[in-house]
Amino acid sequence: MKNIINNLGLRYGLQFIVYRYCIERIIYRWFYVMKLDENKGLSINKLAGFSVKAVGELNDIIEQDIKVLGLNMTYDNISNLRMKIDNNNVLWLGYLDQVLVTYCWSSIGEARSEIPIGNEDAYILDVETFASSRSKGIGAALICHVSNELMKGSARQVWAAVHVMNEKSFRMFTRAGFKCSQRVRLN
Repeated sequence: MKNIINNLGLRYGLQFIVYRYCIERIIYRWFYVMKLDENKGLSINKLAGFSVKAVGELNDIIEQDIKVLGLNMTYDNISNLRMKIDNNNVLWLGYLDQVLVTYCWSSIGEARSEIPIGNEDAYILDVETFASSRSKGIGAALICHVSNELMKGSARQVWAAVHVMNEKSFRMFTRAGFKCSQRVRLN
């Protein structure tokens, strides 16, 4: 009897692994390409005590922020952070009452190959709001601020890609004035 149970467990365990692999290959690679809707405008109310800082060089980040980002970002170490900044990306840090609570990255004319942006278009990526500050409109406020700054600068249009399973992120970008342009599969 024990052999039968062990065999069933192994069989269903392998089926689960195969099923999960198929789901990841099929569903988890689909993203909504979102485009800033110029007609809608950026109409999020400014949050009291919220400020944003653009970081174009690693020297612009204070040590305390590096520690916070190191705990919350997926990058292994500071050299990876430096490399991303050196590749013409801008790190945007959002503070609430002078405490770092959110961040995102932007680039001009550079996105994944599946996302159709032009050389003068901007791309917002890796928006993260720390757990203690979620569901307060902070992420949408950051996206609005960054989009405004990019449009004031050289950007002709602002784009983003949101995972199809990430409903909260989709709502956040929608509240920030973005609309779904298309659905693409990223490799």
